[in-house]
Amino acid sequence: MKCFAVSHQQQKPIPSRISKFHDAVRQVEITKKTFSESLNELEHKVQHRANEIKRHVDDHATKLIQELNEIKTSSVKEAKTRIESFELALTALESFLAYSSEIASKGSPCDITGMLMTYTSEQMNFWKLTSFLVSTVLQMSSLSLRISSM
Repeated sequence: MKCFAVSHQQQKPIPSRISKFHDAVRQVEITKKTFSESLNELEHKVQHRANEIKRHVDDHATKLIQELNEIKTSSVKEAKTRIESFELALTALESFLAYSSEIASKGSPCDITGMLMTYTSEQMNFWKLTSFLVSTVLQMSSLSLRISSM
C-alpha cells in the first residue's frame, strides 16, 4: 500500500506547473498586446504614407489638368485667330476677284494698272500670296487688248 503523504508530495509540482501556465498565459497576453500595438502603429504609418501619395498624385493631376486647360485655351484662341484671318483673307480675295472681274470686263488696261498701283505695300505682300488672281486678271486684260486691237 501506498501512503497518501507520498502522493501529496507528488502533487506539489502541479501547483508550480499551474503557476508556469499562468505565467505563460500572461506572457502570451503581453506579446499579443505588443504585437497588436505594433500592427496598429504600422497600419497608421501605412495610412499616413497612402495619404501622402494620394496628395502627391492629386497635386500632380491638378497641375496636369491646369496645363491642359492652358493649352486648350491657347489652342482655341489660336484657332479663332486663324479662322478670323482666313475669313478676312477670303473676304478680301472675293472682293478682289469681284472687283478685278468687273475691271477686266468693263475697264481698260490702264484701269487694271491703276487698280494695282493703289494698293499699299502691305496689301501687295498679301496679294503676292494670291498671285494666281493677279495673273488671271492680267491674262484677262491681255486677252481684252488682243480683242480690242483686232
